[in-house]
Amino acid sequence: YSFGIMSSPVGNYYPHGPKPVSGVILPGFDRAAPNGVGNVKTAGNYAADVVPAAVANEKNYTILLYLDAATHQYVEEFSTSNFIGITQDNKYVTPSSNSILGSITNMSLQQVAKDMGMDVEVRPIKLSEVETFKEVAACGTAVVITPLKDLTDER
Repeated sequence: YSFGIMSSPVGNYYPHGPKPVSGVILPGFDRAAPNGVGNVKTAGNYAADVVPAAVANEKNYTILLYLDAATHQYVEEFSTSNFIGITQDNKYVTPSSNSILGSITNMSLQQVAKDMGMDVEVRPIKLSEVETFKEVAACGTAVVITPLKDLTDER
């Protein structure tokens, strides 16, 4: 057997580069069903975002934020990646849910935050808490760390 590694340079996920983006919460769309397969890398998890992403794009939003499908009160993840927030007292916070796809980028950032002396919290995050965060960003393999400029709730 042969083991090979192939790599290739890639451009930015967003055409404008890693600049802050506008996010939206749209009514009538959920990314993953409660107790479903939202935490597994399956085609269905990506297909659920095709129509909402097109709607958001038509409204000039770069990214969607999905809430939990059961109550629509808790942050789950962005359409492209995991959600991370930095609180006013410099805690790294990311949601916990059995509907969130795990992210090596998020796990790596959690470790970096700990190494820098920050507290890291993986816990349910109420949507109402997001406005109190000092910083909010999307993180993932393709989007790396993309800061959120603003978030509009259209529900």
